[in-house]
Amino acid sequence: MARFRYPLLLWLLVSTSWGLSAHAQTHFTSCATSSSVTATVILPADAAPSLDGQPLPEGTEIAAVTPDGLCAGVGVWDGSSLGLTLYGEETLPNGTALPGFGAGDPLQFEVWTEGLDAPLGGAQVATTLRTDAPYLQDDVAFVPNGIYKLGMFASTTPPPPVTGNCAVPDVAETVTAEAITLTIDDPEGLQTIAFVDPDNKPALQNLTVSADSDRLTTTDGLWWSVVFDEDSDDPQLSTPLTRVSLTLTKENPDDPNVAYFARIINTCGAVLDLDPVHRLEAAPEEVALKPVYPNPAQAEINVDIELPAAMDLQVRVYDLLGRPVATLFDGPELAGRHIITWQPDPRLSAGVYLVRLTAGGNSHTRKVSLVR
Repeated sequence: MARFRYPLLLWLLVSTSWGLSAHAQTHFTSCATSSSVTATVILPADAAPSLDGQPLPEGTEIAAVTPDGLCAGVGVWDGSSLGLTLYGEETLPNGTALPGFGAGDPLQFEVWTEGLDAPLGGAQVATTLRTDAPYLQDDVAFVPNGIYKLGMFASTTPPPPVTGNCAVPDVAETVTAEAITLTIDDPEGLQTIAFVDPDNKPALQNLTVSADSDRLTTTDGLWWSVVFDEDSDDPQLSTPLTRVSLTLTKENPDDPNVAYFARIINTCGAVLDLDPVHRLEAAPEEVALKPVYPNPAQAEINVDIELPAAMDLQVRVYDLLGRPVATLFDGPELAGRHIITWQPDPRLSAGVYLVRLTAGGNSHTRKVSLVR
């Protein structure tokens, strides 16, 4: 009977906490709902879901969206706890492919309520997870039969695109172990800016975003907009900005390492994601080549490297006779941790291979077994 504990508990949560909504679901009408591969998202009332810093209006539709933009689960917020069923990909015995989330896909959400011209995309909906029970997932990746409990659900209405200067602002980045600072010269074309993690979520947990000018404003601490009105009688608002800065700071240096990049929307609505992704982490003390994984491996191998400073880096793969098999990287690289992926040539035979790192006058080697 123990194997039914979590499904039974989930049934109890559904039956006691989630009533039928009195609001009709009318906007997200083309959603995947046929698969038997499912997961569940719990949005409790004490998560205080919000839109532009205000309580999420009753009747707001919340859709779970795949990375390809497919609605794969939808519900209507009625002011109390909401249970949202997510549908995953499934291939039926007759070969029919049912759409939905793939295993490992990041969970993203869109919301729509009366008065919005369009739903807010996943980039404008920030969430955190609660893990206060053993059956709850601690990662935002889709897992069949997974149960996710949201600790926060903050949605933000992006400013409407306007005509005008469509030039991409000139942005300089300064990166340290604790902070990323963006300095934007001549930001006339800047409309909105945010720091976003690789899963497309704005910077939130244990991080602080601050601006150097009262001309950069925010309603939620996530998305920042430039205040500029050339028709205003207030010279503070009508004078074009010449430079602004926005800084993402790690509040506690001992917190886990995080990675973010900057996302900019200009006044014509064009989206620019700045590359590369920056990691807020202390630089390693020495050059290191961590154990490669998985090992043994079949199709893809990850090479984990640490560099104490920016330097030239070379990563090559050899067979046991010392013959070069592949060059994974050869050039300059920044300080920090880097993971390089090796996808072995299908023509390589099974056996043991050597991954060799050369950097800063040091050489390190790891063995990896390739299976076919």
